[in-house]
Amino acid sequence: MAAGERRERVGRISEMPGTDDDDDEATRPPPHPMDRTWIHPSELFAAQRSPENAVPPPPVTHRRGWRRDALLALTAGTVGAMATISVLGIVGAFDREPPRTAAGAVNETSPTDAAQIASQVAPGIAAVITTTAGVERRGSGVAVSDHQVMTTSAVVDANSPVGAEVEVCISNRARHRATVVGRDPVTGLVLLSIPTLRFDPARMSGSDRLRAGDWIVAVGRTDTSGPWVSSGVVTATGGWTDDPAGTRHAGLINTNAELVDNARGGALVDRAGNVVGILAGAGSGPTRTAAVPSAIVVDVAQQLERQGWVSHGALGVRADDTSGGVEVAEVAAGSSAAEAGLRVGDRITAIDGIRTPDTAALVVEVRRRSAGQRVTVTVVRDGHARHLPAVLDRAESVGPDAGSGPFTPPATTQLVVATP
Repeated sequence: MAAGERRERVGRISEMPGTDDDDDEATRPPPHPMDRTWIHPSELFAAQRSPENAVPPPPVTHRRGWRRDALLALTAGTVGAMATISVLGIVGAFDREPPRTAAGAVNETSPTDAAQIASQVAPGIAAVITTTAGVERRGSGVAVSDHQVMTTSAVVDANSPVGAEVEVCISNRARHRATVVGRDPVTGLVLLSIPTLRFDPARMSGSDRLRAGDWIVAVGRTDTSGPWVSSGVVTATGGWTDDPAGTRHAGLINTNAELVDNARGGALVDRAGNVVGILAGAGSGPTRTAAVPSAIVVDVAQQLERQGWVSHGALGVRADDTSGGVEVAEVAAGSSAAEAGLRVGDRITAIDGIRTPDTAALVVEVRRRSAGQRVTVTVVRDGHARHLPAVLDRAESVGPDAGSGPFTPPATTQLVVATP
């Protein structure tokens, strides 16, 4: 190549952009190769060959984005929570069923609670011992006043005379003489008086609020080992109850609590510590314990204390349970039912506006009223409701003689009431 040609080529190279001699910033380092529209081959991989000559990358300006940070934190928290739930699910933390509270069903209560409730009523529960022909009969009684105890004829012999002595024991095994104030053969309740003892009377209430499934405690007392306690639930609050002897009773409180002989005449207690009934005895079938409702106990106690016997009303009919309700099968001549105009085939639906869906309910409503009381009997006849006024007859009642001899039934008007 000629010398002139070489000089011309070098001149053209020296005139490449960025090498202008007229550049007023000739002393400034050349722009970064990535900032130019051209790059010299010698600059390729120059940084790898000469690390000390590597051109540092342009600085990066960081801007703080709080929205981005919040989103990242939220995402991280969500992922962590999902991971925790997954681990708990794997180990079975969610397999256990949460505790339930049952209303009107079986109420779960610990034995400690039963003991606490029993301790509240125990001062008003006595052991009752009756001796007949040298044979002792043991049971329990519930204090209805400072010096009076209510028990049942299953404990105090129904054939014993008025004034017969029985014994009562509370806590120290010491026996105290008691006197029979009166007894009611319809309910089987017997009232005793113990002048030498002062009781803490039981709180009698709440039987009208009981429902099937309510938790209850049965409390009795023995003369040697102290209180006896059993718990269970109410199985029924109406209908008929058959006792082991085959006798039918209307309107008792049925429970599945166990009952021993020493506890007969004791207390049936609700969760609030109210005595809701007197333990009458054991029933048949699934029923283990039956009790006379406290509302009836209070009324009987008042009448026995006042007059020594109890008046129960009677309507003077025989009635049957049918698919249509309580149907009159027989009307006794001269009875209150006959005087009121009841007829065979009438369907009795209410007494004083209180529904009587079955014969047991009819018996309860009639018997809890006194003889001579005026009532309104609602019947359905030929598809039409009729309201018939009636004056109740006397059911089976007993009272003392003029003297102090055995109980004899006073004059009664009619012998029939509603029967199953």
